[in-house]
Amino acid sequence: MLDADGTRHYFKETSTDNKYEDEEGTGTTIEYRPNESVSKYLVTYKNGFTEEYTGINGSGLSYLVYENDTDGNTIHYQYGGGILSYLEDKRTDGRKITLGRDTGRVSVGS
Repeated sequence: MLDADGTRHYFKETSTDNKYEDEEGTGTTIEYRPNESVSKYLVTYKNGFTEEYTGINGSGLSYLVYENDTDGNTIHYQYGGGILSYLEDKRTDGRKITLGRDTGRVSVGS
């Protein structure tokens, strides 16, 4: 796993049920959920925070789809053509932040 700052984290398989734990002992785990067309990865941190990634089989790429905290707050990320198009707060009133692109610039609308 690669952090935003470029730090690489390595995981080892803990059992035969597609679960992995970090080699650094931080309590972070990854559960791999294979599927025919889309694979999913559930990352769980020691504090209970989770992230779900959807991968495109065979591409080596995955996209962040959900973030969940321990208070039940969920942020949903939606992509169009491999580019992030909006974020949505699933717990409250469904507030949505829409991202657009025009001539190399990102615009934000709500």
